[in-house]
Amino acid sequence: MAIIMGLISNIYGSSNNETYIRMAICMIIFFIIGMYLKNIILSIYHDIEAKKEKEEQEKQAELERLENEKNNINASNEQTQEKSGVDYTVGGTDEELPLGEDFTPLTVSEVINGNKQMKK
Repeated sequence: MAIIMGLISNIYGSSNNETYIRMAICMIIFFIIGMYLKNIILSIYHDIEAKKEKEEQEKQAELERLENEKNNINASNEQTQEKSGVDYTVGGTDEELPLGEDFTPLTVSEVINGNKQMKK
C-alpha cells in the first residue's frame, strides 16, 4: 500500500518529503490494522479449539457415564439372579423329560380328520 501511495503522490506532483511521510503513515496504519486482524483471527481460532476440546470432554464424560450405568445394571442383574435362587433353565434332553404314560402325541392325519368331523 505504501508503494501505491508513493505512486499516487508522485503522479500529483507532491514533494519527496511529503511522499515519504505519506508512505510511512500508510505503512504504520496498515501494520496496526494487520496486527488487529491477526489478533481477531487467532482469538477466533482459539475459541474454536476450546469449543472442540470442551465437546470432546463432554462426549468422553457421557461415554464414561453410560459405561458406568451399564456396569451398574450388569452388577444389579447378577445380584438379582444370585439372590433369587430359582433356576429357570430347563435341563436335560428330550429323552430325559418324562412325557407321562397316558400322553400320546397327535399325528397329522388325526388332526386333519378331527377338523373334518368338526365341520360336519
